[in-house]
Amino acid sequence: MAHRSGGGSHSGGHHSGGHHSSSHGGSGGGNAARYSNKPFPNARRFRYYDRRGRERYLYGSQMPTKTSLFSLIFSLIFFIPFILGSIYSVICVFLVFMPTKPLKPDYEPTDVHTMDRACVMIDNSDSLEEILREFEDETGISPYVITVFDEDWEYYDELWEYAYEIYNNLFSDEQHFLIVYSEPEITTDLDFVDWSWEGIQGDDTDKILTEANMERFTEDLHDNLLRDSYSVGEAFEKTFKNSLTYVMKKNNNGDAVATILFVIVWNTFIIFAISTVIKSYIIGKREYQEVPIEGFTNTVPGTMGGNNTAYQNGTTFQNGTAYQSGTGVPYQNNNASQYNAADANYYNDEARFRSPEYYDDDARYRGSTAYEDGKK
Repeated sequence: MAHRSGGGSHSGGHHSGGHHSSSHGGSGGGNAARYSNKPFPNARRFRYYDRRGRERYLYGSQMPTKTSLFSLIFSLIFFIPFILGSIYSVICVFLVFMPTKPLKPDYEPTDVHTMDRACVMIDNSDSLEEILREFEDETGISPYVITVFDEDWEYYDELWEYAYEIYNNLFSDEQHFLIVYSEPEITTDLDFVDWSWEGIQGDDTDKILTEANMERFTEDLHDNLLRDSYSVGEAFEKTFKNSLTYVMKKNNNGDAVATILFVIVWNTFIIFAISTVIKSYIIGKREYQEVPIEGFTNTVPGTMGGNNTAYQNGTTFQNGTAYQSGTGVPYQNNNASQYNAADANYYNDEARFRSPEYYDDDARYRGSTAYEDGKK
């Protein structure tokens, strides 16, 4: 349906129209189960075997639950509208950058675009008509300007209601742009003419007469009507002529950025949601057995944990003894591949330990083979 596009008055300023808008909301969900191939704080370890029979481990916040194939299919069907929305959002990105095209007229073209009941556009009626025809050729939107007296709509609460009724009486399509200008019939005894105007545009014009364009048009027309040097007709002529410099141009950098950000966030959400459903199905197909995590005390691997235990590159050092990972077999003193830098119990025959001065500083090494060798 046609709607307000803007308006104003001499004493009340100007205002923008009522373009259609919508809002969207969302809601959050609870905490989902977490799974990883690596340990994380408070994780539980589950053992399973892959297709080749190899032992594997999964770390998670809870025992994985089986997801039936029916549940998977149902979930994917549930996401179909969202997938279509993602496709539509991508199309919207391309539309943002496409050049604006004029409307294909769904009305009978006319050579008359004005109705001057108040007789305020007599001086430039021909030049105004020419500009209005040019506006129609450029945009595909048929403009129409009507001037009336305040007394003509005295039984209406507001001018826009009167203008809306005129639109519906004159036009059966959504491709017209109507402006109704009004002023008192008798102005001789007034200090100034308290004029007012309202615009009504069809829904099909919204792609061209955007909210941003109409705000500029409204401000421009209001300023021109306030100029004493312009007649009413000249104010309309100047405004429509100036609108041809911007109305068909893309001036939507803000819209483009907002659209692109929305598309990125939306598609990221959809991909994450679908991948989570598929991952849950794959995880749930396996047979699991919970097994304890040896030496793991709810600390991040690679950092110091409880019970004097440290994890370094897959080798566990505990209570001063180096153990081969997963076997419980201690390394020989001269064969251990990893040493705890904080534990001085392990030394090889490197030259840096052959200095007797070094061992003299620590009485617990006196009498050792390394000490005796160093004194020689």
